[in-house]
Amino acid sequence: MNSKTAGIILTLMLASCASAPDDTKYYLLSGTTENSAAECDLSVGRITIPAYLRTSAIIVQTGESELTPAISHRWSEPLADGIRRVLSRCLTGRSNERVNIDIRHLHGNTNGRTHLEARWAYHPSGIAGGFSEVEEQSGAGYEPLVASHRKLLAGLCREVCANRPRPLR
Repeated sequence: MNSKTAGIILTLMLASCASAPDDTKYYLLSGTTENSAAECDLSVGRITIPAYLRTSAIIVQTGESELTPAISHRWSEPLADGIRRVLSRCLTGRSNERVNIDIRHLHGNTNGRTHLEARWAYHPSGIAGGFSEVEEQSGAGYEPLVASHRKLLAGLCREVCANRPRPLR
């Protein structure tokens, strides 16, 4: 094969790659949903997430200890930012008190369940607690998976509000 033929073949190969449609879908964690969390007067403090969630790919548990990134289904913003936005809907932030949230697990599985495990701590009081809940997804696919993430975060918010330290009178 001469260099001219090789050049034409390479050009055609590159052109076919460039013309492949991008079927990636992007999801907002803070999309429209009913506000099922009670409001309380706390500020959202530090949000931490585990390393496996610091990716734009939505993570799905595909085995007992196997997590798989969904290549064509991605968060439209960093997940920690989306979590902050969802929590800020019920934590109104009008007081000097804040709550730090440490997300330990947040992912769905292939059996239609989504798991959230988190720790929270109020500042400056130092009172802390935990939250662990599983949400059944309303159907198959990524839209119900993302909706279950939202519902779990609303539950976390209710838990944080319910356990908020009350001032002594």
